[in-house]
Amino acid sequence: MLVGQKSRLSFESLETRSLLSGMHAVEVHAGGTLDAHVPGIVSLHGGAHANSVTNLRASLSDPTGASDVMGQVHLQTKALHGTTSSSLAVNVRGATAGDTIDVALDGTSVGQITVGADGTGSLRLRSSSLIASAGSVVTLSQTTTDDTGADITTDLASGTLARVGRRLGLDDVTHEASRLVASATDATSGLSVRATSESETEDGNTENNLNVLVRGGTPGSMIDVSLGDDAGGSTSLGQVTVNNAGVGHLSLHDLSTAIASGNTLDLSTINADGTLTPLTSAVFSLV
Repeated sequence: MLVGQKSRLSFESLETRSLLSGMHAVEVHAGGTLDAHVPGIVSLHGGAHANSVTNLRASLSDPTGASDVMGQVHLQTKALHGTTSSSLAVNVRGATAGDTIDVALDGTSVGQITVGADGTGSLRLRSSSLIASAGSVVTLSQTTTDDTGADITTDLASGTLARVGRRLGLDDVTHEASRLVASATDATSGLSVRATSESETEDGNTENNLNVLVRGGTPGSMIDVSLGDDAGGSTSLGQVTVNNAGVGHLSLHDLSTAIASGNTLDLSTINADGTLTPLTSAVFSLV
């Protein structure tokens, strides 16, 4: 876990994904069908740009014991580069061959399963409209017609979605990671700076890491690295000592100061009397 650890983290590169916009992206197995009102993946622009993956699972059964139908559910929601999509997998067993089972999420039908000859069936779908959280209920039901022609709906099995922690040996934890970059070059001195801020949150625990690389500095000089906010305030984060090649590096781990998009990274020369002479500034932005 991140709490109490000071070791340097490594961050994996996010893979590039091509997401469909305005089209269905559905997989259906063993006769499963997707209700027409559930749209496919839609590209969303703007909003949060932090990347996150949340996994929820549920075991389905009949609490009354009247039905032998059982099932497993896995709902995964991904937020990647401002686009959110969810994938739902439902597997059932112990059902009657040929039956049609409706799958509902918090009372809203999301698809149907046609049971195979062995009493099993499954539904796979991806959609941006699937909204659920820990505590949401998945229900399997069947609708039949009585002698009068009236529809009768019978609940076969149900279960509540929940996160499963890493302590059980699974990766079903909420994980968010964001990356900010700031870079600038001073036209007069030729000094350049590139800074990367990476923030990682796992199950509510956040760690912030900052790496600053300076090039073209005066050998032997000391440079103050500060973070500026929207209110005009400034917080010193550390100092860089420029080597004989004109290069300096500052690496901070488990940083207590949060860095946000729009904050500035301000570099200043530390003079012999302790005063600061501004060198250059760069603005952090999400990448």
